[in-house]
Amino acid sequence: MGRGLSQQQKDILALLPEMTDSMDCADAPTTREIIDRLGLDYTPSNRASVSRAKSRLYDRGLILGIWGFHWGRQRTGYARATPEQVRGRKEKQAQFLAAMWAAGDPEQFQEAKAAGNARTVRGIHAKWK
Repeated sequence: MGRGLSQQQKDILALLPEMTDSMDCADAPTTREIIDRLGLDYTPSNRASVSRAKSRLYDRGLILGIWGFHWGRQRTGYARATPEQVRGRKEKQAQFLAAMWAAGDPEQFQEAKAAGNARTVRGIHAKWK
């Protein structure tokens, strides 16, 4: 792995709540709220810096985004996550993408299904790719 976490990444992790199964998007801070809690001005450079730090934390599997609607507006909040939670989220995303592929192109799905011996939509999708 690369170097350790930057000071900004450590600060972001310190203020994010722990991920729970019942967590709603309103429970997790957005990028703007993170910038406010860090005591930074809301400028384009600070937005870019915090977004980049969050992206790298996400890539390392330390945080997850929580999407939803709050007061009629779309909102993405962030929370600290365990490796198991990250793996579970990636598994659900893979299943969702496979189902969307099968629903979006049924002819291609039937062709891929006939060509292989996979038992699930996700397996058929994986073999087709």
